[in-house]
Amino acid sequence: MHHRRPALTGLLTAVVAAALACSALTSCSPDAPPPTELLAAPLTTPQQPAAQEAAGRPTRVVDTVAGSLGRGKLAVYGSTDGATGAPTKVSGAFFVPSGTPPAGGWPTIAIGHGTTGLSPDCGPSRDPATLSQIAPVAMLLKDGFAVALIDYQGLGIAADGTDASADNPRHPYLEPRSAAYNLADAVRAMRAVYPGRISTRWAAAGHSQGGQAAWAAAEFAPAYASELQLVAASAQAPAVNLRRLGRVSDGSYTSHEEWLMPMLITGLSVSDPSLNRWDFIRGSARNNLALLVSCNAADDANRQKAMDAISSGDVIPDSADAQTALTDVLQSYSLPQRRSSVPLYVTQGTADPVVAASSTTTAVSQACQLGTVVTYRKLDGRNHDIGDDMAGYEWLATMLHGARPPTSCTTTA
Repeated sequence: MHHRRPALTGLLTAVVAAALACSALTSCSPDAPPPTELLAAPLTTPQQPAAQEAAGRPTRVVDTVAGSLGRGKLAVYGSTDGATGAPTKVSGAFFVPSGTPPAGGWPTIAIGHGTTGLSPDCGPSRDPATLSQIAPVAMLLKDGFAVALIDYQGLGIAADGTDASADNPRHPYLEPRSAAYNLADAVRAMRAVYPGRISTRWAAAGHSQGGQAAWAAAEFAPAYASELQLVAASAQAPAVNLRRLGRVSDGSYTSHEEWLMPMLITGLSVSDPSLNRWDFIRGSARNNLALLVSCNAADDANRQKAMDAISSGDVIPDSADAQTALTDVLQSYSLPQRRSSVPLYVTQGTADPVVAASSTTTAVSQACQLGTVVTYRKLDGRNHDIGDDMAGYEWLATMLHGARPPTSCTTTA
């Protein structure tokens, strides 16, 4: 599995009450966008009855040996498409600590991975031996936590027997509610796979695309899975505030944006078919699109060549209408969209060329204005590859072990 494509997510919108303060968050005011940028109602899509019935129910469970992590379970479980409210299936890998669980069961940390691609072969469950590379699973198990590593809708073994492929991707890339529901339903599924051994208490975590998923879970999961108790969420480099990608005025993208655009546009069009991918993707990017969104390791060298060949001319909106359509989708998928009832820990490298630190700072400051309690940790000089930083996981552990949650926003270095 390749990890060369870190995930990004949409820009920042919400109705913000001017009277809400930013508490101790030192970066709140300088990066706050004007109020007009925040006037977008949170998205709501009713969950269909069939999705309610299937959510969190395992439909397939198999034993696996995941390299150094040892034995675990691969499971396919029901979830909800956040864009349509329809039932869907998601896969993930589940691990539990050795020994006897405590009274009430082991709390779970549900983890979303960073961007891999859009085709079914991009789900981590396809290659269990690599799962230890996604998160500190061994450390979390040793500390007494069950761990769920999810694939996201449209990726991994859950796509077996469907029409999903590199030519016909079904992964709703960066649709925040789907990601939040996929994480929450993983905890429900774990409780079914390990009856009587898993607590209702859980936390969400992830890096890049997974950071966006964890942040989304903090906002959406408590209402979606109210029988569970989401305690906290940790988001590393959760890319937000993608205004530039929808509002290109100088006719060019950066090199990091150029390789992202074919996958971003294609993934957004999965959850919003009104966005016509061919209004954006042409030339080399269109000719190599299936290669660019897939994950077969044997194609890595050719995929890198295809990425390097993309120019801004291959991915620029072909009209003002197309640019507006993209901006509207990014706006509607933005975070924050609402106050989170659980505390959030956000980690960001100051030299990140993929997820700009300024965009994360803006999102954090607006989340604080909405009333979310955020601990914001900046890593000076670090780029996007901050998955090795354990502070967010250590913070989650203290929250799950019963530490008193913070009551105000803070920024640390």
